[in-house]
Amino acid sequence: MKKLLCALLALTMLFGMALAANAAFENVVFISYNQGKNANDGFSDTTAKQTLGTTEDGGAISELQNGGILVISGKFFIGASYVWNSNGKVTIKGTCDGVDYRKYEPATNPGGGVMKLGSGASLTIASGEVVLDDMILFQENNQNSIIVKDGATLTVTENITCMTKTGNNYYFKIKVEEGGTANINGGIFSAVEGDGNITIGNGVTVIDSGIGEVPEFPVSDATLCYVDYAGNDNNDGSSDTKGVKTWDRVMNIVPNGGTVVVSGKSYTGGANNVNEYTIPKTTNPLTITSVYEGKDYKNPDPDTNPACAYKLGSGTVLNIAGDVTFDNIILFQENRQNKIVVKSGASLTITDTVVCMTKPGNEHYYNIVVEAGGKATINGGTFSSIGGAGEITVAEGVTVLEGVTGGTDGPEDGVSNICFLNYSGSDKNDGLTPDTPVRGYTNGVLKVLPSGGTVVLTGKSYISGTSNVNAYTIPALSGPLTFTSVYNGVDYKNPDPDTNPACAFKLGSGTILNIEGDIIFDDLILFQENLQNTLHVCYGATLIITDKTVFMTKPGNEYHYKIVIDEGATAILSEEAQKVCTIENNGDLLTYVAEDNSTVVKLTIGDTVGYVNGAAKTLDAAPIIRESRTMLPVRFVAEAFGAEVKWDGATSTASVITADTTIEITIGATTAKVNGQTVTLDAPAFIENSRTYLPVRFVAENLGATVAWDGATSTATLTK
Repeated sequence: MKKLLCALLALTMLFGMALAANAAFENVVFISYNQGKNANDGFSDTTAKQTLGTTEDGGAISELQNGGILVISGKFFIGASYVWNSNGKVTIKGTCDGVDYRKYEPATNPGGGVMKLGSGASLTIASGEVVLDDMILFQENNQNSIIVKDGATLTVTENITCMTKTGNNYYFKIKVEEGGTANINGGIFSAVEGDGNITIGNGVTVIDSGIGEVPEFPVSDATLCYVDYAGNDNNDGSSDTKGVKTWDRVMNIVPNGGTVVVSGKSYTGGANNVNEYTIPKTTNPLTITSVYEGKDYKNPDPDTNPACAYKLGSGTVLNIAGDVTFDNIILFQENRQNKIVVKSGASLTITDTVVCMTKPGNEHYYNIVVEAGGKATINGGTFSSIGGAGEITVAEGVTVLEGVTGGTDGPEDGVSNICFLNYSGSDKNDGLTPDTPVRGYTNGVLKVLPSGGTVVLTGKSYISGTSNVNAYTIPALSGPLTFTSVYNGVDYKNPDPDTNPACAFKLGSGTILNIEGDIIFDDLILFQENLQNTLHVCYGATLIITDKTVFMTKPGNEYHYKIVIDEGATAILSEEAQKVCTIENNGDLLTYVAEDNSTVVKLTIGDTVGYVNGAAKTLDAAPIIRESRTMLPVRFVAEAFGAEVKWDGATSTASVITADTTIEITIGATTAKVNGQTVTLDAPAFIENSRTYLPVRFVAENLGATVAWDGATSTATLTK
């Protein structure tokens, strides 16, 4: 009996341990839109699922039907409105086993641990419970919503971080339908509404309801402000434990200048939907440093994203409008090329204690541009380039990878909206004429056109990888870059020889061209030479290939370019481009439709109403038919096609004049003059009811228009 009791006790203990182990076990699924695949098992960050998907397509939701934890190890993106159905409780978070996947930068598109929806999309929780915890909820473009249905529950913990795209004044909305439940304990939302059971904690901000509304801070007269992206703009910035988060708040605290102590990461993104930020002019100089009162906060680890450094959003331009000094601080270049622009009347000083770092794999550091009237004194650091028309002093210890430019030593930064490009040219040229083309991009095109413009290929354009990386990046500019080989009536395109066209756009063998801004290929030759090349359209960028673009590939090749479209990117491609290119699309793919710039005029016999491009216009007299010819007061047609009409009463001659054509018709004459040459009319002009009637077809065709006649409706259609 005693042995039996011991055995039962042992079984009970084993059963209890099994239950405890079972209770401790939770189904964990990883998701990463930018790195995962739905074919993966989803059980680790290296085998993450890509989307929620469905139970049929292997998406993450198929592993969460009975609840679990969804770990966002990259970006969690739901492109279109989605209905969530599961039977249990699912916690969505950006942390797991001590690893924090949350990356708050760039502010325009946080890098990890973030959930976002496609523009205007909604997430409907139809069953079960969804918990948002330890993650970033990002509102990107048009208003997103979370809808909680009858019987479902949404819980938002106090660990949630709510962000919105720079320039937005709204966050997610939450709507709780009757029978649904929402427990909101943290975050910022535009609205929390509905007929369901709603609980809102003290730390929640609901903008539309005025709950916890972000305060309007009074302007300060302080001369010291600590900044740390992990801080909070509700802080006063007076110490490292009260650091503020954003530079808008910094400038609110020290509007008259002073010292800004970077005690963690300082992140400056664009503002007002523009990829640039301006440090305004202050009454006194502004010093930005990471060393203050004997404490050195600089921390270069990890080298992919230093723990304490000053950095800009990818591709962001920092404008200096006042007097700014960087001292004893790390300047970190992360992704796309950053630039500091010193405006007229402003000054920038960089001391010899500044440390410049770049993300591993980058070949560039910050660019510095000093506009006319600006001043820069650079005593330390490493920069990709320093140039401009302002006053520049560069100390001996400074490293400038591409040299210090100014005057006539190479193209000036931002001198034109046109840049001529030819690989046989030189980056010492100004790029402003076909005879002085630049050769390359970093020291050529991007210096002449830092804000975008038109690149005219008069010969070969050749792009290869850099720094042992088989890729090159054209950064986002404030305007698009249009590449063409036709300009001012001159067509430079030259397909000969077919092994290496004399005038064409080409990439080095197997090179990837990363497009981070807006690029247009129009009326040029895109040449695929050896190993397949790739046009990679990055998040937020747009690639347009018009129907005038010619595709060529080296004889013997069976492929053209590969085009990769990231999530959040757009490609508008001609039908030919879609036909010949290999396309991987995770963003928006549209078909290019050429603009119709033609003018269409419709006239009906006996009707005083005519139409120009579909818009009704009143004629001073209706068209009539004489001697089987359509005649009308010519002013209506002439002016529709941009011509001027003059009348010489002494000779009874009407003249129709454009920039390159002059037509002279005399009343009653059987001939007319076109640019001084005598030609025969198919019907003479006449005057009736004080109106001069001219033959429509003769005038229209000599103005470059075509004429179509519809006998059934007695309508003439003129197209130019």
